[in-house]
Amino acid sequence: MSADTIIIIYWWLFTIAVVLGAVGTVSLRSLYHAALSLVVCLAGVAGYYVLLNAEFLAAAQIIIYIGAIMVLVISAILVSENIMGRQIVMVNRLVWPALVASGALFCIMVYANMRTVYAFNPEGQWLESNVRQIGWSLMATYTLPFEVASLLLFMALMGAIIISRREKPGD
Repeated sequence: MSADTIIIIYWWLFTIAVVLGAVGTVSLRSLYHAALSLVVCLAGVAGYYVLLNAEFLAAAQIIIYIGAIMVLVISAILVSENIMGRQIVMVNRLVWPALVASGALFCIMVYANMRTVYAFNPEGQWLESNVRQIGWSLMATYTLPFEVASLLLFMALMGAIIISRREKPGD
């Protein structure tokens, strides 16, 4: 089996994951199951990044979106179901337009796959990874903007905590 065939098989697996995850996200009635379908869709997008030789983006996709944001969303869904005492059911009247849009997205992805040049050469060797260059840029060239951004995020977090604090009637 040639490397091109393996890449095409992986591309189809990731495409199926993205499309089915997107359809499940908009068509499932349970909010919890819709969030899990979004996890499948985001994992497929991370797979695309791997195929395009963007390992840093794939790792960021998995760590940030799947590992942090979706865990937070799913936890919020589970906690809010326990507080309200009933299951949250999502009623979506746009199932058929979503299916049509997903089919259009699938066609666009097939067209994009035919036009994309992957990071693979005929000898079977992958191109050099760019993760080291990105890390060097973050820690050498862009150290000051990186630290300023982290300071701004910290200040925003402190501001959100202060704003959301409940005042006692006596204060």
